[in-house]
Amino acid sequence: MLPRETWRVAVDALWSNKLRAILTTLGVVIGSACIVLVVTVAVTGRRYDPQGPVSGCHRRAVSQ
Repeated sequence: MLPRETWRVAVDALWSNKLRAILTTLGVVIGSACIVLVVTVAVTGRRYDPQGPVSGCHRRAVSQ
C-alpha cells in the first residue's frame, strides 16, 4: 500500500466515523491534561514546606 493511499484510507475512516474520532481526540486531550496536572502537583508538593510559614512560632504562643 502506498503512503498516499494509506493517508486517503485514514482520512476516509475519520470522516465516516466522526463521533468516534471526536471522542478519541477528547480522551487523548483529557488524559494528557491529567498527566500534566498530576506531575505538576507532585513536583509542587516536594518543594512545599508545610511548617515554613509558622516555623518561627513557639508551641506555647500558638496554643494560647
